[in-house]
Order: sequence, then C-alpha cells, then structure tokens
Amino acid sequence: MKTNQQIQLSNLWKSLSHNLYRFGAGAAILMIVALCSATSRAATFSPTTTAALINDLKTAEANGEDDVIYLSPYAVYKLTAADNGENGFPQITTKIRIVGNGAIIERDANAPTFRFFTVFYTGNLTLENLTLRGGKTVGWGGAAIYNLASEITLMGSVFENNLVDGKYVNACGGAVYNYMGKVTIDRSTFRNNTAPGGGGFASDGDSGAPPAANQVANVTINNSAFIYNSATIAYNGAGGMGGGFLLRGAHNADVSNVTVAYNKSAYIGGGVFLHTLAKEDSNNNLLHAKFTNLTIAQNRATSIAGGIYWTACGAYTCPIVLEPEVANTVIANNIAPSYKNYDTNHGFNSKGHNVLGPGIGSFLFGNATYNINGDVTGFTLDPTDKFITGSLSQLGGLSSTGVAGSDGLRPQAPVSTSLLIDKADPAFCSATDQLGLGRVGTCDIGAIEYRDCVAPPSDMTAWWPFDDYYFLEDFATWSFLNHANPNPNGPLQTSGMVGGAATFTNASHVLTVPSQNDINLFNYCAVDGGAAFSIDAWVKTSASGLQVILDKRQFGMTGIPRGYHLFLHNGRLGFQLADGISYANFITPSPTNLNDGQWHFIAVTIYVRCQRNGSAFEGKMYVDGNEVHQFQPGGLDYSNNAPLRIGGHSSSPALFFNGSLDEIEIFQRTLSGAEIKALYEAGWAGKCGKKTPPPCWPECK
Repeated sequence: MKTNQQIQLSNLWKSLSHNLYRFGAGAAILMIVALCSATSRAATFSPTTTAALINDLKTAEANGEDDVIYLSPYAVYKLTAADNGENGFPQITTKIRIVGNGAIIERDANAPTFRFFTVFYTGNLTLENLTLRGGKTVGWGGAAIYNLASEITLMGSVFENNLVDGKYVNACGGAVYNYMGKVTIDRSTFRNNTAPGGGGFASDGDSGAPPAANQVANVTINNSAFIYNSATIAYNGAGGMGGGFLLRGAHNADVSNVTVAYNKSAYIGGGVFLHTLAKEDSNNNLLHAKFTNLTIAQNRATSIAGGIYWTACGAYTCPIVLEPEVANTVIANNIAPSYKNYDTNHGFNSKGHNVLGPGIGSFLFGNATYNINGDVTGFTLDPTDKFITGSLSQLGGLSSTGVAGSDGLRPQAPVSTSLLIDKADPAFCSATDQLGLGRVGTCDIGAIEYRDCVAPPSDMTAWWPFDDYYFLEDFATWSFLNHANPNPNGPLQTSGMVGGAATFTNASHVLTVPSQNDINLFNYCAVDGGAAFSIDAWVKTSASGLQVILDKRQFGMTGIPRGYHLFLHNGRLGFQLADGISYANFITPSPTNLNDGQWHFIAVTIYVRCQRNGSAFEGKMYVDGNEVHQFQPGGLDYSNNAPLRIGGHSSSPALFFNGSLDEIEIFQRTLSGAEIKALYEAGWAGKCGKKTPPPCWPECK
C-alpha cells in the first residue's frame, strides 16, 4: 500500500509527463523545480485588521515557517495596547516578511508606551513598503524596532515620529536600534524621530580591544534619507549624539547614496556620530566602514560638529581603530559653534572627489596640517578633494525642495551651477542615485544626481501632471478639452515623481475623461493612412495581479473590445490593442519588476501604416528609459467613443490601479528612444515651462 507521500510523488510525476507532452520541456523544468522545492514550507497571511495582524504574527511565530504577511494596500493598523512588555507585537524569533503595500502601522496617541517590534537572536524580519509611526519607549532604544543580535531588512519604508524618551543614557535609535546584529536599509526614509543617541538610527557593536568576532555589527544603508531627526539629552544629562544616525563599536558598515539633512543634536554630531570603529576583530578579520556618495548638509549641533563627528575610545580600552573610507561625498552648510562641519581625533581615509565646506572646514584626513578658516587642523587631502572657503555660490548651492527616499522627498539636490555635477569618481558610483534614477554623465558628488528639466516633446495632445488638478490638457493649443472633476471621491493627492501624484486606493478613485480625438488611436488604412501614437507615465505600486493604468475600450455585442488598454500584470508592463474582431496582449518579458513600491517610468509607442506598396507595423515598450520589448500591433482601427479611464477598468469596475500615477502623457506621433530616455532622465525635474491653469478653471472646457 502506498503512503500519502508516495501517492503525491506519483501524481507529481504524472503531471510532469502530461505537461511535457502538452507544453514542452520548459513546463517540465518548472515542474521539476516545483518538485524539488516541495519540501520548502511557507505560510501567507492577509490581515485586514490590527487584531488579525497580531494573531497572524503569533501564528507565524509558532509554525516555524518562512512566512509572508501581506497588509491591505494603504490601510492604517492602529495599536492601542502592548502585546507583551514594551512591544506592540509578538517578539520575532523566526523568519517573517511583511509586505506593507503602502500601509501604515501606528501607535495610538493615547496608548501606553511601547515599541512595535523586538527581533530576538534567531529572528529575521523584513519590512517592505511600510510606514511605522509613533512608536515610543523608555527602554533600550528603537521605538519602532529593537534588533538584538538578529537580522532585519528594511526596504522602501518610512519611519517617522518615533520617540525614545531617554530614561537610559544608552537608549539610542529613535526609530531603529541594532545591537550586534545585521541591518540592511534600502530606499527608506527616517524623519522626525528622536533619541539621546542616533535620532533616526543607531547601531552598536562590541567595543572591546579587540572586539569579539561574533559581536561585530553589520550595517548596509543604501538609497535612503535621514531628515529632521533629533538627538536629545537624556535624563542624566548625557546623550545628544548623532541627530541622523550613530555607529559605535565594531562594524562592517557600507553607506552609499544617502542624504543626511536637517537633523539636530543637543551636543555633538548634528548629522552623524561615529565612535570606536575597530580595524579588526579578535580573529584578525579586517573590518571596514565605507561612505560613498553621501550628502551631509544643513544639520545642526549645539556644541561640536554640525555635520559628522568621529571619535574613538574615551572610557573604552582602545582597539586598533580603522580610518573610514569616504568618496564622492559632500559635507557642507552644517551649523555648530565649533567645527561646524567636522570634528575628529582620528582620521578618515579619503578616496577622493569629496567637497568640504564652504568656508567652515569639514574633514580630518590623516596627519598633515591644514587650517581652513580656523577650523580643525590635521587634514590630508586627496588631490581631487575640494575645500570651499568662500560663499555658498562656489558650491553652486543645494536645493531644499522636494523629498528623499521612498516617499519622494529630495532635499539637498544640486542646482544647475553646482560644482558637484559630473565631478564624482565613476569607480565608486552606483548605476542609480538615491532616488533610484540612473546616474547621468560622469555622475555627481553626493546622494542625488542633478536633473535638468526637458522640453516637452512635440505633438503632445494630453497631459495629466496631477500637481493640483486632474485635467486633460491640449499642450499644443493650450485649451482645456475636458477634465475629470476633482470630486471628494477622486484619487488622493500625494507626493509624486514630479510634484504631486494621484494615488488610487479603491475603485471610486478612478478618473473618467470623455472620448475625443486627442486620446483616440486611429488607423485609416482605407485611405492609405495609418497611426502614430505614444503614451508615457510614472507609476508606483506594490500590488500584483492586473493593475490598470489607462483603459479606452468599447465593448460590443460580441464581447470583443475596440481600443487600447495600458496595464501592469504581476509587475510586468502590458498593452492591449483590440479592433472589435480580435485583440492581442503584449507584455514585457521577465524579469520586469515594476511592483516594487518605487517610481518607474513606462512608455509605449505605436507605428501602424497601411500602404499600397506594403505595410509597416511597429510597437515598442520602454521601462526606465530603456527599450525592453517590441511587438507587431496590426493594422486595423482602434478608435471608439468610450471614455478614457485613468486607473480603472472599462468593463470590470472593481479593477483599479492600486498605487500612484504621475505625469501621464499622450502623443499623436511615435516618440523616439532618445526622447523617452530624456523624459526618464529628467526625473523629478520634469518638463520645462509647465503652465498654470487659465483663470476660468475649473469651469472652462
């Protein structure tokens, strides 16, 4: 008699043989992969309430599996009481991944004091596209997350308004505190968090001489921002160290494409505080700290070092101290009574292409002597480093508009006259900047690449910028053809790639625009004519399944539509063309992960021409400025009288775009690859000469 496992294996092999016959070797390989991974277990959860989330976390902890929890898109999960001790949720001791889908977890303002998560020794917690807000603790720091010798990964997330009130001097990390664990932070924003040490984030490794090999903290921070955080004085008078973040003790630290701005410290290190970073551990393993393409600006300390403070030992037995490597970094315009930008009693290892100043000194490199405007002595400069001793105009200035990180903020981007532009060393630059946009030219010093606005391409017939109004704009004649009324049930106005964006969280947010020629796709084959058509947009979503961007289709009695449909399907860009007789879906090949919670630029171009001496059909699809797919669109007419739906489906009202859309444009011609590349590279700078609505708005049409 066969066991259940033998029966299951037999059925799997039967299915494998069947799929090999029907679909070929590719399906067989997929089945083999599934068979080989059949023993890997994982549970998924989709809680819609706070109580359900707590229960699902308890279940995930108990089952010992690698579990995934999907939160409801843009939902708010509010905690009113602690689950255990000072923790709002169960302690994490297993591997759990929480996909936020733009959701918020917050502590109720009237709730008792507690943090959200403690990750304990064997735990491994991943957060994606999630906001943690309002955590509070008087314990050992980390009002959002306390990571105790475990592993956490924070991707595309926001940590704001979390508070460690400073009962203990070592209460560090206003949002996140790491003790001898592993932390990866990517595309995340820390803002308005408070603690005595490391207002936004703090990490401690062993401070022994030498430090124990198993007590080295590992920290990686990429493409993120620390803004408006505070390091306060604790109850016993200590603290006030590192308004943005703090690293102390033995570390392997890699920090790149990070903005540290507008933070403040009640004592030293307004932006960053570094302490006793050891050169090697007890097993003689070399340790490192690398800082690449950082922008440290507009931070403030009440005593010493407005930008970054690096010291060692103090009351500790001093290990052999490393010299942190710094490249392509700007430290400027920070404020403190002493050593406004930089103070240290040890050195940095300059890898070059750093900008320090203006006029107030910045860095200590090695042992050579420099004295810049009375600031700290002991500078060793690489020939490519620059001290700015005059006015801010020499630096070219840094803008203070917009934002950085996952929510679109971009403070401290260089302006057009900045000497930061194209002055970085490409050997240290990543392919993209802090905002995930491609580096341009040689690449710039600092976290954010300079972007210049681009002239709008010709023959634009529709443009939805979503900055202030939801309207359809005829760019050529500057006449308002029609618009979607900004009613209370419309999409949410949120931060976009360029100014504002429209965020859709339910089907009632869908925008409808009456049909007109400027948004139709025609093809006049009968008169030896044809069609040229282009659509582009910035999109941001974490959702899987069908996500409708634009839908202009009319359904007849046969059920076959006529028109076009722009969409994402499981993170891949898709485009449908239908002529009322048949239809075709064109989808970019894998892997195209556009549902990672970040902004992406997508475009589709169509060229269809029916000629007596032969026809030409060409369709192209672009992602982030690069052509990723070609297709044959066919030669029939796709025009119709149906309205254009933005963010919604033409025949299934429950289907909508679960995310944000920005800068949707339609052209009655085929854009070139170079034009699409330029629109993408303009990024947050957008298009030049954007006009404001006429005085008759919104009544005019």
